[in-house]
Amino acid sequence: MASVCVSIHAALDPRVAGGVQTNIVSLVASLSGLNEQIRPVLLAPDSVTDAWRHHTAGNKIGVVRWSHVFPWYRNAPPQSLRERLVARAMCLRQRPMRQRDRELRAFGAQVMHFPYQVAFDTALPSIYEPWDLQHIRLPNLYSDSERAWRTAMYKRACERASMVVTATAATKRDLIECFGIPANKIAVIPRDSAFPHEVTAPERRAAILHELGITPPFALYPAMTFAHKNHAKLFEAMALLRERHGLSIKLVCSGRRVVENWPGIEEAMSRTGVRDQVSFVRYLSQGELATLLEEAHLLIFPSLFEGLGLPLLEAMQYGLPIAASATSCIPEVTGDAAALFDPFDSEDMAACIARVWSDATLRAELRKRGFIRRKEFSWDRAAPTFVAVYRSVAGMSLSQEDAARLEIALR
Repeated sequence: MASVCVSIHAALDPRVAGGVQTNIVSLVASLSGLNEQIRPVLLAPDSVTDAWRHHTAGNKIGVVRWSHVFPWYRNAPPQSLRERLVARAMCLRQRPMRQRDRELRAFGAQVMHFPYQVAFDTALPSIYEPWDLQHIRLPNLYSDSERAWRTAMYKRACERASMVVTATAATKRDLIECFGIPANKIAVIPRDSAFPHEVTAPERRAAILHELGITPPFALYPAMTFAHKNHAKLFEAMALLRERHGLSIKLVCSGRRVVENWPGIEEAMSRTGVRDQVSFVRYLSQGELATLLEEAHLLIFPSLFEGLGLPLLEAMQYGLPIAASATSCIPEVTGDAAALFDPFDSEDMAACIARVWSDATLRAELRKRGFIRRKEFSWDRAAPTFVAVYRSVAGMSLSQEDAARLEIALR
């Protein structure tokens, strides 16, 4: 059976932790084991081409310098009038499409895959992953201009795509409701993080904790400080835990700091009086994050909105009990493997955290359920399903197994 050549838009830095970056890294790592069925080629701007080449060394995946990068490829929304006009032009302009497509076809591209929100017009069959519609569901977290350009780009890309792919059924429902995308055009492909399960020696774990200034027991929240990650409400819950439940829980927060949101984080810690309980650690290596996942007492995940929530799956991988938000796709991802709370209600959050923190039997049960639940998100299942989608939109023949995978994804 002939392989399919897929161009993957990879205009993000593979070395930087974040949901969409981690998703692309996981996709690439998983596709690299299917070389007879697929020939992936990554499109990356000059600034990160070498990083991708280093990251994919030995994976037999090509990396192409790609100059057609939008001004906001670093996730920076357009703010000024000029930037908004440029954004609109880049979203709607058709003239560069022929040049882009000539370059894509020059290395044999048969399918274009946009694995995160940014997309460009192409005549090639395309796969588009909008990730989530947070800007519509939580409009107060975005400016009018940002909501406008996100909606314009997402909707256009969904409509032009041969197939839309989501990681969860919750996002599929949002796309149907908000954009009117036909259900039979949206494939749901659950997937895991490619984060390796590292078993670190106890003495090494102790050294890492000492270096980071962390003393167990502690709760862990791995998230960039975006507004929807809801750190402030978590700090309110921590104050209630101390005042009403007699629990002064130490919280370790990992993930990059979003500069524009950091003053609000500082203010919330001071206002709630939990500054001495909270540690924001520096950027962590995989081994250091693995240590925190192994040593933490509990993962707290108060996010207001997610397209998947990879930290939840990483916690399950390490047997870390979870207390999480009962919003967006999170209940779908966790199933019965997490204790859920209302992320808008600090009292409900505090009560849930207190219950899991103090109940060893419950933590053991959540740990056991997490190991079982995570199996539903295996890349061993997701990668072949992506290949089936690629072959389908390219108009290639499908094996019986591919046809079955595609049928399940489109349900």
